[in-house]
Amino acid sequence: MHPASQLFLFSTQFNEQVSNWFSGSVIQEIDLRLTRKIDIEELEQLVTILKLTGKHPTKVTVVMNYNVQGLTMATMTGAFDFACRLKGEQDYIDLNKLHHIATYASHATFMFNEAYVHLKSLPRKMNGDDYKLSRSTHKVLRNNLAITSDSLSAFRATLNDVFINKFQSNF
Repeated sequence: MHPASQLFLFSTQFNEQVSNWFSGSVIQEIDLRLTRKIDIEELEQLVTILKLTGKHPTKVTVVMNYNVQGLTMATMTGAFDFACRLKGEQDYIDLNKLHHIATYASHATFMFNEAYVHLKSLPRKMNGDDYKLSRSTHKVLRNNLAITSDSLSAFRATLNDVFINKFQSNF
């Protein structure tokens, strides 16, 4: 069961005014650099997506069942780099889907990079014969790497756009 709404305020430092803006809400401040395991599933999913899209948040303030007035006050201060809000069952479902997509993309990137490294470092001798990749094979490998790199960059940009349009609060 999810809270009715959750707000994730990402920044480089905590803001003392949060408890005033969101009085009556459950507030938790987390330093992501010091946390080994994130106990909030949605936050773990958000951090995975953010890292894949090139953002590396260090601190987050989680506000459960936030009020709109508090969000307005937080917005006006400019103290937060960005905010993500979940405000209904469909948001939780969509976040879960985006997290799975981000996880698959992350694994695909890792596997491609590992395969390329291993392919380049094949032993010089195979079956007792000297073995060397031809120039054309190296060129194909480099071209495939460039195409894959461009594709992954485009994918990250698309994921970032979808994520921002769906979840980022109007900061």
